Amino acid sequence: MEVLAAALAERGIPVRTFGGALPVESLVAAVHRTGPAAVGSWAQSRTTASRPLAQHVAAMEWGCAVPAGSRSS
Repeated sequence: MEVLAAALAERGIPVRTFGGALPVESLVAAVHRTGPAAVGSWAQSRTTASRPLAQHVAAMEWGCAVPAGSRSS
């Protein structure tokens, strides 16, 4: 994943990487909020992979409907 992120960065494509301890809810929120063109994930083994999570992310609506700068704090 680091090599992919570096290759994309070389081409001026923004990349956001998260660690393995990222909670599922945080990943889903980040995908919804940022509306990426693609999401990549990697598992060290089949036992740590989550097909349901990948399917959920693939099926969700990406991107936030709130215009930038109009969010309340």
